[in-house]
Amino acid sequence: MTNFKKAFFLGLLGVFTLSSCTKEEEPQTQEFPQELLIDGTRYELGEGFILSYGTSASHQGTNLDLNVVTSGLSLVYDANGYPDSATGTGFIFYLEMYSSDSTAITAGTYTIDTTETGNLKTISAGAVFSYGTPIDTEYNFVSGNLEVVRTNGIYSFVGSFVEEGGKAVKFSYQKSLAVIDDN
Repeated sequence: MTNFKKAFFLGLLGVFTLSSCTKEEEPQTQEFPQELLIDGTRYELGEGFILSYGTSASHQGTNLDLNVVTSGLSLVYDANGYPDSATGTGFIFYLEMYSSDSTAITAGTYTIDTTETGNLKTISAGAVFSYGTPIDTEYNFVSGNLEVVRTNGIYSFVGSFVEEGGKAVKFSYQKSLAVIDDN
């Protein structure tokens, strides 16, 4: 083999060796946390839905209630697709919100309003309560807010609240949710 061919061959071998040693970076996808944190204790979230109570002269926009259960609960729907009850044990996360869209919770920041004015992008009631447990527990929110993003029909919710006893409640949930008419 001539020196030129040998050098060329060794050069190619070096390039192939280097390219086979370097691993191509795979894009990292960060999973959105589906969790409810109550005073530092984590609960995984499961199913959810939005109930629409329509419009009223007593509030602005549409009254839409966000309901999400922890993974220990399974929702039971009646023949009309209305959430009827649940089985299992866990917590239900609930927010009564006011949106300018009658078919979806609009994007933006929603803030707890304990005076229950029903203004757009307010939360007039919010709570976490136990279901199916021998001891009833309820955490009613007195302050906090929820950031809502909606892209291609998928909601992303991130919220931070304080309940009346001073416990911190954090909420992070991402999912496509059905809006069920309750007018």
